[in-house]
Amino acid sequence: TSDLAQQVLALARETARRSIRATIATGSHSWATQCDRLGGGVELLVCTMGRLVAHLDPRDGRAPSFALGDTRLVVVDEASSLYDGRAPSWLGRQRHEPPLAM
Repeated sequence: TSDLAQQVLALARETARRSIRATIATGSHSWATQCDRLGGGVELLVCTMGRLVAHLDPRDGRAPSFALGDTRLVVVDEASSLYDGRAPSWLGRQRHEPPLAM
């Protein structure tokens, strides 16, 4: 899954008609680095569902690492396997919901 996310991010950067602020968020990548990149705002986030949930709806009492407000597109690998086609409850709490690609 992490490999696929890296491939999607690389392809998006190659095919973009301009420079894009994009990053990856998976369990195989450094949490601190992800927080730094996401905190600065991104236009494209390629992630696994588990890591997206960990950043937006942490279970350890921390505040979310970032908000989706400035994100234009979120690509989530295998998201449909984690819920029944309904958007997770935390997604509706975001101020501006970007398109969610699965």
